[in-house]
Amino acid sequence: MECPFCAGEEHTTPPPTWVAKINPDDSFQVLYPSSDGATAPPDTTSDWSVRVVPNK
Repeated sequence: MECPFCAGEEHTTPPPTWVAKINPDDSFQVLYPSSDGATAPPDTTSDWSVRVVPNK
């Protein structure tokens, strides 16, 4: 059984509600929701460290 929460399996989960990337200096960058008001989640194959998805 594949891990639906692992990178590369994003298509098996609902769209994310929050996405962030952890930087090498241990700071993080919020990718979604974005500060520019974008309403669409980012490309789910992008370089993310943490994805929050709704519980079905």
